[in-house]
Amino acid sequence: MGDPNTQSFTNLSSSSLFSSFSQANETSVSTNSSINSIPLTKSFQDWWSSPTRLRQETKSNTKKDEILEQAKQRNRKIEFDLFRAVLPSKIYIKPLDEKEEEETGDSENTIWGQLMDVELEDGTVIHEFYLENNETGSVSEQHIVIIHGYMAALGYFIKNIESLVSIMGVRLHIIDLPGFGNSSRAKFPEEFLTEPRELKNKIYQILQIESWFIDKIESWRKIRRIDHFKLIGHSMGAYLSCCYLMKHNNQNGKKLVDDLILISPMGTESSEHSLINNKKFDINLHGTNDPFQELVIEEEDGKVVINEEFTKLLDTLGRPKFPKNYILQKLWQFNMSAFEVLQKLGPFYSKILSYWSFQRFKNFSESDDTHEV
Repeated sequence: MGDPNTQSFTNLSSSSLFSSFSQANETSVSTNSSINSIPLTKSFQDWWSSPTRLRQETKSNTKKDEILEQAKQRNRKIEFDLFRAVLPSKIYIKPLDEKEEEETGDSENTIWGQLMDVELEDGTVIHEFYLENNETGSVSEQHIVIIHGYMAALGYFIKNIESLVSIMGVRLHIIDLPGFGNSSRAKFPEEFLTEPRELKNKIYQILQIESWFIDKIESWRKIRRIDHFKLIGHSMGAYLSCCYLMKHNNQNGKKLVDDLILISPMGTESSEHSLINNKKFDINLHGTNDPFQELVIEEEDGKVVINEEFTKLLDTLGRPKFPKNYILQKLWQFNMSAFEVLQKLGPFYSKILSYWSFQRFKNFSESDDTHEV
C-alpha cells in the first residue's frame, strides 16, 4: 500500500462539508467563475453514501456499535485523505492504523500531526487534529487551541495549519465541538429546550447551556494535560471561548489562557434582546474574577467613562435585531436548527449547503490562504 503521506490522491473522496469547502477554494482563485455549487449528482452521491448512524445521538456505557464504528472509520479515512492532499509533505500525518497514544514524532519528521479521539469521563468523545513542531533550536513549547463556529468543524482551518505549525515549539490543538464534525453526538439535556418565563431563570438556563459546552472543553484540556495555552475561537467558538475564559481561566490564582484571539465573534455584541440589558444582571455571571474588568471602555479616576465615538458608531451601524421573518421565528421557537432543516432535504442537502460555501469563499485567493494572528 505504501506510505499514505507520499501517495497522490487523484480520486479523493469527500463528505459534503469538506467537499463544499475544498472545492470552493479550488474554484475561487478566479472570482469570475460561473460555478456556484457542487453538481447535483455529487450531492446525491453524498446523501446516498452518508451513514445516518453518524447523525444519531451517541449513548455512553453501551456495547460497541459495529455499524457506528465502521461509519466513523470511513469518515476518518476521508478526513485523513483530505488533510494529506491539502497540507504540504513537510507535515507528516500519522496513518490511522498507528496507535493514538504514541504522541511522539520520529527523527525524520520534525513537524508532524495525528487525528485522534479523546474520550471524556461522561463518554463524550472530542475529536482533535493535533500537530507539533520539533525543529532543532525550538523554543519552549507553546500550546494553541482552536475552536470552530456553528455549522463547521476543525477542517474549516485547513488553510491556516501550515503557517501556525511552522512556529517552532508549537503544539497545535484543533478540536471539534461536541455534536459537530467527528466528535460524538452527546445527548443535549431536554430541560434546556424549554424556555423559562422569568428573566433570572432564562439567564440561569443560558449559563447552564454555556457550561454544557465549556465544561467539556475543560475536561478535554485536563485529559490532554495542557497547563497554559493561547485560545483562538471563531464565530460561535469565539463566544464559547469568552465563556470559557470567564469560568475556567483562573486556576488557583494562575491563568490558563495566555492570549485570547476572537475571529468574527458571535453573540458578543449589544442587542435589543439581550437579557443583560438590565444593569442588575450586567456582571460576570459565571462567578469568577472577571478577566477584563467587565470590558469597560475606559476608566479614569476609578470611574467608568462612556466612549462617545464608539457610541456614535454603534448608533450609526444599528444594533443587531432578531429576524422578523415568520418562518425563522417559528424554527427558533420550536428549537429547529439549520442542520435539521437541511438534513430533511435528503439528496439536496449538499447542493444547498454548497451554495453558501461557494458564496462564502468565492473571493478567496491563494494570497489569502493565511493571516497572521
